Amino acid sequence: MVFPYLKIIRPLNLLIITITQWFFWNDLYHPFFSAHEINFVTSPNILFGLIVMTVLLAAGGYVINDWFDVNTDLKNKSAKTIVTNTIDKKHAIVYYILLNLTAFIISLSIYFSTGVFNVLWICVGCFIMLFLYSQYLKSTLLIGNIIVSFFLCMVPFLFFFMETSAISILRTETISEFRHLIFILFSFVIFAFLSNLIREIIKDCEDMEGDKSTGLNTFATNKGLKKTDQLNIALTIILFLASLIWLVQFQLWKTIIEFTIFVLLVIFPILFVFWKLQNPQRIKAKYSFLSKQLKITMALGILYLFIHLNF
Repeated sequence: MVFPYLKIIRPLNLLIITITQWFFWNDLYHPFFSAHEINFVTSPNILFGLIVMTVLLAAGGYVINDWFDVNTDLKNKSAKTIVTNTIDKKHAIVYYILLNLTAFIISLSIYFSTGVFNVLWICVGCFIMLFLYSQYLKSTLLIGNIIVSFFLCMVPFLFFFMETSAISILRTETISEFRHLIFILFSFVIFAFLSNLIREIIKDCEDMEGDKSTGLNTFATNKGLKKTDQLNIALTIILFLASLIWLVQFQLWKTIIEFTIFVLLVIFPILFVFWKLQNPQRIKAKYSFLSKQLKITMALGILYLFIHLNF
């Protein structure tokens, strides 16, 4: 009975969120603040609380998304549909409420411990937006894809809003270091946003038949698979060009080891996705493969950034 409740919250995705948050604090924010002896509020306990809060909000988002999508999922993947098949709809909504309520209690605890009010509005704002996304915005042409991609890429910015005082001091004392921090953050945002946006659009291609039958207005159902492939090819080219900006900014060719790692972990996976998108066959197997490949591409991008910051 426990397994369906674990499966519905996508534990692998939650693990990636956990690793991403932990990594950004320990390998980006903390070293910047410590190097300049700037006081910060994120203690190990607060870090743990922030990660758990984020994971619970994301888990709640997955549950409510499946709750609203039950009819579509029964068309697209009836055997894998958890809500109604293995979890009653009433139990699913109770599970959703408990996840979000626990996240809010944790955010209150962090607020009382640190005095940082931002954590409360971030928690409540994420809860509201994920609910609106699942009920209304998901079926709005591209808007739903953009919103879910935006939420994913903004995960590292949680510390930016938690540590507004420390960030302000860093900007005042060492503007060059502040700009370096911002460049790394926005580079990740662009990479994560574009790669996940492509993946979300590809998942819509994979689920097009079920989406059509239930009246969902995705780019794939509205414009067709050929135009959707063309859009994804264009986005992949933008992602590739953005990666080249990183390469030029840090002049990676001067360090053969990091240049090789960058090409293997970032450039090759992007070019591979670009190549697979050229396939004129527009079948479910193609889009299922590309969806998994893009998740790997995002994970490899995070791995490269970890190597870069510790190189």
